[in-house]
Amino acid sequence: MAAISTAAALGISLRQLHMLFEPTGTSFARYVTQRRLQHCRAALTSPAARSVADIAFGWGFNSLATFYRAFGLSPTAVRAASMSTG
Repeated sequence: MAAISTAAALGISLRQLHMLFEPTGTSFARYVTQRRLQHCRAALTSPAARSVADIAFGWGFNSLATFYRAFGLSPTAVRAASMSTG
C-alpha cells in the first residue's frame, strides 16, 4: 500500500517507482523496511524510555513478531548494549 501512495504522491506509476529502485538491487518495500528499522534502532538507543512495542508500532510494524523478525537482533539487547557503552 505504501508503494501505491508513494507513487501517487510523486505523480508516477507504481511500475515507474519500482523501476527507479531496480538499479539499486533493493526493492522499494525493502528500502522502506530498512529505513523504518534504522529509525527503530535510533529510538531504541536514545535516552527516551519508550517500550519496544511502542517503537515498533510507531514505525508501522503491525505485530511484535514481524518487528522482531525484521530487526534480526533482540531489540532489548540492542538497548542494553547502548546503555552499557555510553
